[in-house]
Amino acid sequence: MNTTKKESKQTAAETYAQRRNDIAVLMDCIGMQLDVHAERAKADPKNYGFVGDLDHIRQMIKETLAFLIIGRNKFTETEASQFIEQHLQELREE
Repeated sequence: MNTTKKESKQTAAETYAQRRNDIAVLMDCIGMQLDVHAERAKADPKNYGFVGDLDHIRQMIKETLAFLIIGRNKFTETEASQFIEQHLQELREE
């Protein structure tokens, strides 16, 4: 199977738009599921398992963001991770 072009003969631009829309929908779903997760954590405030869940999710999202910025900024993975952490820290301090 050719993974660079769908059998339906979509153009790269059409496929890109579809994938970008898919990602937007998935991000909305993540937000909704985080709300559900927060309710469960609120009901069991001493359970550090929920914190672990968020730590894992945070790390995966950081990896995704790093993937997007590495090429644009010519960062290494370490530099991208440091950039993201610095940005988060600056936002916390505002």
